[in-house]
Amino acid sequence: MIDFWIDEDKAALARPRCVNGRLPRDIWSWAWAVAPIGFSARWNALWREYRYLLWHPGLDLETMQAAAERLLGQHDFRNFSSSKVDTVKTVQRLEIREEGELFIFDIRADGFLWNMVRKIVGALEKIGSGQKDRAWFSELLRPESNHGAPTAPAEGLMLMDVGYEGLDWQVDEYSRRRAAAALAATVQKRMAGAMVARELERAMMEWK
Repeated sequence: MIDFWIDEDKAALARPRCVNGRLPRDIWSWAWAVAPIGFSARWNALWREYRYLLWHPGLDLETMQAAAERLLGQHDFRNFSSSKVDTVKTVQRLEIREEGELFIFDIRADGFLWNMVRKIVGALEKIGSGQKDRAWFSELLRPESNHGAPTAPAEGLMLMDVGYEGLDWQVDEYSRRRAAAALAATVQKRMAGAMVARELERAMMEWK
């Protein structure tokens, strides 16, 4: 989400089709809204929602879900961040589901600290794998313990949505279709690479 000022008589140039022509090929805009003077995409956000995709077959989903409930509401997340300032945040939603061998984490909060989502996922992964117990997880919510949660890799993290008040979003269907087509091409390419790596792994384990 970005915001910028543009003269009213040039507002049409801020539409997605115009903006996309000036952006790198891996960045797309597909919706826009007129914001009031003084609006900040960062500071006027009411909440943000992230999704994390974790490929780790064999994790205990129910154990992770039970631990995740402890994080709902207002807590000091000092041990779930690389930041040590303004560490009290309110988690409004934290859901985990499994699709095949992929675990999907959806987390919404009124604000996030640096690496907060990745550290939450890293800690839940330790619980789900049995490497750590619930007592260890509970200790992470005590800021004075100063333990620190492990950090999951950056590749699985996505910003999914940001909540604002009073914005009337307009979707440019052409730009959305173009963005979806570009993403589909990326999925095809990367899935092929992932399957190559998996086949090599399988062959290596079967080799005698």
